[in-house]
Amino acid sequence: MDFHIPLRSQFAAITIDPLSISSDLPGPVDLRDGRYIVINPSFQIEEFWQRQLGEIKTKKIAENSVLLLMVVASDFSDGSIDKELIRSVRSILYSLFLQGVYFSDGGTVLCGSNSTGRMNIRSVQDLNPFVWPRETVTALLDDAVVNLAGTIAGGLESMYIAERSYRRLKRGFHSYLDGMTAKHEETRMRHFVRSIEAFIRPAIGKTRSHFVHRGQLFVGSSNEMSELLGDLYDLRSCAEHMNDIHDLYAGLSEPEIEKRTAMGSFQSEVIANHAYRRAFETPEILRNFVSDSSIQAFWDKPPKEQKEIWGDSVNVSDAIKDRFNPYL
Repeated sequence: MDFHIPLRSQFAAITIDPLSISSDLPGPVDLRDGRYIVINPSFQIEEFWQRQLGEIKTKKIAENSVLLLMVVASDFSDGSIDKELIRSVRSILYSLFLQGVYFSDGGTVLCGSNSTGRMNIRSVQDLNPFVWPRETVTALLDDAVVNLAGTIAGGLESMYIAERSYRRLKRGFHSYLDGMTAKHEETRMRHFVRSIEAFIRPAIGKTRSHFVHRGQLFVGSSNEMSELLGDLYDLRSCAEHMNDIHDLYAGLSEPEIEKRTAMGSFQSEVIANHAYRRAFETPEILRNFVSDSSIQAFWDKPPKEQKEIWGDSVNVSDAIKDRFNPYL
């Protein structure tokens, strides 16, 4: 599908290929504030960049089924605003991660402009590959996902624009992204649990108990969820301190250990997705995590008030049924 960059505009784009996409998606989809998702884009690479990238890479970019796009009206075609443009277009990609959408590779970031009536590309760079766990079923990129993408992306970017605020949450989200690029389940789980800890802000000496107690706001209060959170924290600690995970699974077969570790990785990812998605799509929630003092003030509130602010928890058991298959 053709999409024309307006005259006197600058853009950043990510070309990427989701694992599963709805055939009913229209295109382009306007996410507001200059953000777009273009399905099956007709994207032409200039001859100069075709030579620089080579035939295989150029063909891959042209064949990617999704173009994520950030466009701003500006005459600054010298690249001086590329950092901000790339941050904005990455926020669209991350909004899809947070809804369970996986991609076949890391994609390509392009920056350029339309200053003369034709599109000019000034820089091309590869994104780090994001790993699709073999046991996990990707969420379908469909209308429901796209309709939330703009809101989530806007909330995420508002966190980064506030340079002196949300420092703990930024570190947590960086850990989340590290988890998305990790290949091994233990490493992924370590990063996802650390990213959840950014919301929890456990006290020194009470890290595990606070993770289990406060984490139930995200997953629901029950003995089952309390046990799950404790297990995830123990697995995270094992990976953090380079201990042998077999010690936690004494007596279990190797295939069963691999299955449980993969499931724990997926469960921690589901919880992290829920926490960051809820915060980014709801400014009133996000404001509670602007600083360490505001986070502590949130957890000092009565549990009923915390639940009223946060809203519904995520059903981890349903996520397992819908999207986890250890036999893939």
